[in-house]
Amino acid sequence: MVVKRRKKVCNGILKNVTKENTWKRVLYLKQPFPDNYSGHQFINSLRKNDFISLKTIILYAGYAYGFSPVCQTLTATVSTDSTVTTSAFMFLVNIIFCNYGCDVAMVSSALSMNAGIFGTVCLVSRLSNRNEVFTLLTFSVVIFVVWPLLRGKLLEIYPTTNVPLAMCLAICVTASMYPLSSVMTLLYVALHIFITFMCSALFVVMQSMKRTLHGAWEEASLN
Repeated sequence: MVVKRRKKVCNGILKNVTKENTWKRVLYLKQPFPDNYSGHQFINSLRKNDFISLKTIILYAGYAYGFSPVCQTLTATVSTDSTVTTSAFMFLVNIIFCNYGCDVAMVSSALSMNAGIFGTVCLVSRLSNRNEVFTLLTFSVVIFVVWPLLRGKLLEIYPTTNVPLAMCLAICVTASMYPLSSVMTLLYVALHIFITFMCSALFVVMQSMKRTLHGAWEEASLN
């Protein structure tokens, strides 16, 4: 009898402890949990990649392939020199305003993406059929829309991948340009070397010329 009573008492205590320690998603109750605690039932409704589905890919492929003839005729009446010049200018805008990881005022991911897409649309009018137009448009979306997002996620998770990614891109671009023009490939490599090494060395040298002014007008600071 004594053993049974003890078991009943223990079971009652366990039930009360379980009920009292059950986390509830309310703010008006004082619960024995930290402020940032969330129970297991809080993430039961979590859905991963909810908006990424085969339907999205099918819709994009259908619309892009359907509007390929329209994109092909947008700048068909414009001269080739004007089209190439406009495309080159748009790609230059894409390079200037692209987000390279620096949070400055002139960085605009939206402007960079739109400039790249517009430059591609100007070039597709010089292609011969809609299949080539669809391929170039898809490649443009991957380069100017998908790749910056993927690169940002990779750098957020693995910050040390910045240099390997830049090297892989430079090698791929160089290998793609060489069959088209060896002169442009050499100029591209020379430009890369100048920006990567010469400009960096110049920046380090110019740091010694930096001068700062301090006075009573500044905020109080602890030295």
